[in-house]
Amino acid sequence: MPISSIQASSTVASSVVADGPPAQVLTPALLAEVYHVDAEVARHPSTGVPQIRVVLGLRATP
Repeated sequence: MPISSIQASSTVASSVVADGPPAQVLTPALLAEVYHVDAEVARHPSTGVPQIRVVLGLRATP
């Protein structure tokens, strides 16, 4: 599932793993758990919308 398709919940194999506003559920810990990636989440300076940056070359341990 592309990151852009995540609205208010994250799902894995049809199971909801988090529910709430994107700013609350899109956390580095959740992204590591669900997608097994190291990522940084920051708010856009103008809009406040969460922006996700995956750190390439690193992989979070499940």
